[in-house]
Amino acid sequence: MNVETKEYYSKEAIQREIKAGNRTGTVEQMDANVEAMARDLQEILRIGAEQKRLWEVYEGR
Repeated sequence: MNVETKEYYSKEAIQREIKAGNRTGTVEQMDANVEAMARDLQEILRIGAEQKRLWEVYEGR
């Protein structure tokens, strides 16, 4: 995913961009890492929203 435009790219679309010099794992490993990071980010955002909600409830006392 392009973090600026939020555009998603398939493995097939970027396969030709991956070269030995800039490669840090197999395409499958990188895909799994990206998916894990996306899940982690969703959880971070969920926790942040919950913290904000709780703080607003606390301040509303």
